[in-house]
Amino acid sequence: MLLSESEKEFKEGVRKFASEVVAPLAIKADQDNAFPNKLWPQFGSMGLLGVTAGEKWGGLDAGYFYHCLAMEEISRASGSIGLSYAAHSNLCVNQINLNGNDAQKEKYLKKLITGEYIGALAMSETGSGRWEVCFFFKLYIQTALFRIVRESEPQKMEDREKGEVERGGGGGRKFN
Repeated sequence: MLLSESEKEFKEGVRKFASEVVAPLAIKADQDNAFPNKLWPQFGSMGLLGVTAGEKWGGLDAGYFYHCLAMEEISRASGSIGLSYAAHSNLCVNQINLNGNDAQKEKYLKKLITGEYIGALAMSETGSGRWEVCFFFKLYIQTALFRIVRESEPQKMEDREKGEVERGGGGGRKFN
């Protein structure tokens, strides 16, 4: 796929930042088993935390393709930081941008986009277990133009997709 000049420039800027800043922090984060909090304001100052959010709220309003370009380059430097970036910028920021009211956007979105706040995904349903989350991620991320394929237990994923699950103890689910 050929990228426009703007897309190439964006991708190269993120790649340079990721190789110079993210990669060294990723090594330290892995060694110390610590989250690199100081990256979020840096991502925010580059506009990376609000790629899909409206300019009114401090975002770039650049769309999902630009988000995927950023995700690719950050993940190239560190898969774990890339996944944390995706949870923040897409599962959190993008959902508030799409579904939040103006008061919620004013209160949360601006600070999420600058990196003052760090966003994540939380599920409150009593039956939400690890497979429900994986299934949700699979469906959601496919709509964001990239796929995550989980192969560690393919039979369980196939059973989940076919709906062949039954309620387990403690509100969770188990596979037949």
